[in-house]
Amino acid sequence: MSAHQLGQAKRWQREKALRLHHICRELREAEARGTALKTAVHTACSRHAGTVLDGGDGKMRTLPLSESTLLRHYYTWKRAGEDVGVFIPSYKGPQSKVPPELVREFHRRCTLPGMANVSVVIDWLHREWRQGMNLPGLGTWQEWWAENRPEWPLPSAAPDFPISRRTFYKLQPCRAERAMGNKGMAAARKELPWLERDTSRLRPGEVYVFDDVRLDILALDDYTKQPTELQAYIAYEVGCRYIPAILMRPANAMLARDVDMLVVRTLKALGIGRGYTTHLVFERGTVTMSMAAKETLEKASEGRIKVHFTGMNGGKRWTGAHRDVASGHWMGKAVLESFMRSLHLALMTLPGQRGNSYKNQPANLGWIGQGQLPAAESLAREAAMLAEVQMSFEKRVALRMPLLWASQVNLILRQAIKLHNESRGHQFQGFGMVTQRETAPGVWEDIA
Repeated sequence: MSAHQLGQAKRWQREKALRLHHICRELREAEARGTALKTAVHTACSRHAGTVLDGGDGKMRTLPLSESTLLRHYYTWKRAGEDVGVFIPSYKGPQSKVPPELVREFHRRCTLPGMANVSVVIDWLHREWRQGMNLPGLGTWQEWWAENRPEWPLPSAAPDFPISRRTFYKLQPCRAERAMGNKGMAAARKELPWLERDTSRLRPGEVYVFDDVRLDILALDDYTKQPTELQAYIAYEVGCRYIPAILMRPANAMLARDVDMLVVRTLKALGIGRGYTTHLVFERGTVTMSMAAKETLEKASEGRIKVHFTGMNGGKRWTGAHRDVASGHWMGKAVLESFMRSLHLALMTLPGQRGNSYKNQPANLGWIGQGQLPAAESLAREAAMLAEVQMSFEKRVALRMPLLWASQVNLILRQAIKLHNESRGHQFQGFGMVTQRETAPGVWEDIA
């Protein structure tokens, strides 16, 4: 089954198909290790039954799975050559009578830049129909009437459009195709199928991922005494989900040499693979380590360290079009993106929350942007004024500030990272459940 055919399916159907494909691969690997198929099926059902499927439409769907059904799926999957397409419903309903030329024209207009609403395209076609213009597959309304109503005289005005609006909505392009035409490749990649990477077999120090994140907090700069955004750069050991190093700077202050030092601190803390290559992954399009540091690491380690940069989303959507503004490709580091979401939630109780976009920013915060004065009579302006007062009376007066200082946020951030590194009872991939502990040499007790 091609990626295009998989992309044509509904999102929840893709999620279900990819999940079943992943489960069948687990069964195949269990068989290869000598595990009885019946035992492997029972284990897979207890682990994956009831998994929530993200359909993108707000509806809650779960994966129904029984041992007999999974066994049937597994045999069907093997007969089909391990093709994920066997899990996509093949029912195609009644064939549409809409001319294919009109469908192609409808798709073309739906994928024009900025054409975000299908209703606008439908109204556009209706308007041209009433004006007597030639539509692909239909012709003018006079030609259509002469062909389909030869026994009736030609009316003085255009008849109703021969295809209902409901039909057009059913024929609209898939989400990925519309996003590609309306916005560009970066938006289309969010709707296209992607690979699910298995990190359970990674060895210690085999893959490190590095990326920056803008914290959703407004704080006071300890040096300028002005409100500022904060940016953190995080190092992430993918196999054990450990964060060995982190760096925080005010907005737009992060430099390549800061990232170089972060890499050195990371490798000093956890080291590199013994007998296997260590991979360092950065997102292209943001602040990354310098090329000089990359070449130094790879040559000094004699190939034991490899530095990788993700691709860029961009290019031309059709011949003659302007090139899309390139943006970093973030899907290669989903484990770190997931942690960043957890980090925002962990810091959500701190004062100065500005949200992940201007729509979620509290109205009384008054933050306009970096390098601009906050709005008058706002929380940010008050914090800046109090900071100036405290700077004058620093040894005599300790004012209660409405915002945290950047140094305070830095301490809280490091405490949140420490709690993450010490967390237990999670469900990260590759981690098992600890049921016993050794209290003395050779003495084990159950953990309640």
